[in-house]
Parts: sequence; structure tokens; C-alpha cells
Amino acid sequence: MEYILVGILQFFSSWLRVLEIKYTYEEKIIETIVVNGLMVGFWLFSTWFGVAGLVNHDYWMIPVYLIPNLIGKYLALKKRKNLGILSPKYRKRKKRKKNRKNI
Repeated sequence: MEYILVGILQFFSSWLRVLEIKYTYEEKIIETIVVNGLMVGFWLFSTWFGVAGLVNHDYWMIPVYLIPNLIGKYLALKKRKNLGILSPKYRKRKKRKKNRKNI
């Protein structure tokens, strides 16, 4: 049960880390604060279970901790790329919006 919980928490912690960077870049303050709070909570609980497992010499906790984290990061970055965030098209759209506001 702890393996599944740690895996899920690490996956979402990693996913939320990328989402936090996205919201910070877009200067969305409320979303950044909410996502950061969730991210820290997920990370704290997954670290708690992970360290408890290692103290009890449960070395399977290492891959359970790392693999979902890597998968979450990969999928979040892949999704970010598909949405066009930070891509040249996105930057052009953002620049056009700023130019319209200045006129």
C-alpha cells in the first residue's frame, strides 16, 4: 500500500512542479500559490513514507520514489510542449497581446 501511495504522491508532486513553473511564468499569482501548496504537501508526505521505508531497510522504496517522479516530469513536459507553452507560437501570441494593450 505504501508503494502505491508514494508512487502516486511523487507523480503528482513532479507534475505540479512543472505546473507551478508554468503559472509563475504566466504571472498567475493565485494559481501559483495553490499549486505550490499542493506540491509541497504531496512532496512532504511522499518523502515521509519514503524515508520511513529506507530507515526500515526497504530498498524497493528507492525505485518506487524515483520512477513515478520521472514519469510525472516526462508527461508534464510532454503536455507542456503539446500545449505550446514557451514555444515560439506562444511567445508570439503573448507579444501580440502585450502590444495590443500598449496601443
